[in-house]
Amino acid sequence: SHPQVYHTLFRPKDDDNPLLLQFDVVLGNFLVQGANVGRLPVQVITDRDFTRAFSGSVIFECQPSAQIGTSITANSFHGSKFKFIYDYNIKSLTIKQITNTGEYEFITHEVLNGDVPYLLKEDYNHWWNKTIEEVEFRSR
Repeated sequence: SHPQVYHTLFRPKDDDNPLLLQFDVVLGNFLVQGANVGRLPVQVITDRDFTRAFSGSVIFECQPSAQIGTSITANSFHGSKFKFIYDYNIKSLTIKQITNTGEYEFITHEVLNGDVPYLLKEDYNHWWNKTIEEVEFRSR
């Protein structure tokens, strides 16, 4: 630990997982679980699934969660919150959408090879609706 970096463990009331909070007084950085607050990590915004799901043009204000590699949107986007889980070991991104009616998970289009016609696979994004256990096709 650097002398200019102060840290503490914060334990939310309803959660047993403490958050590591750090503040670098020299650089002015505030970190939660070692990640910057505000923007998604570069590994997330450059991931092919992120650029496909959001056309690479959306900037989310996010905050890290207690789970390492996980960021949650701070504000709603089209009435939904999003959770981005990046596994640094296998360089894989999971995108979850949380709405008032349920939870969706982005499906990589390669998973559907041979299962749906080419244009349905290429021209649409695919979201697994966990609540009703159906795949939703959304135009890109």
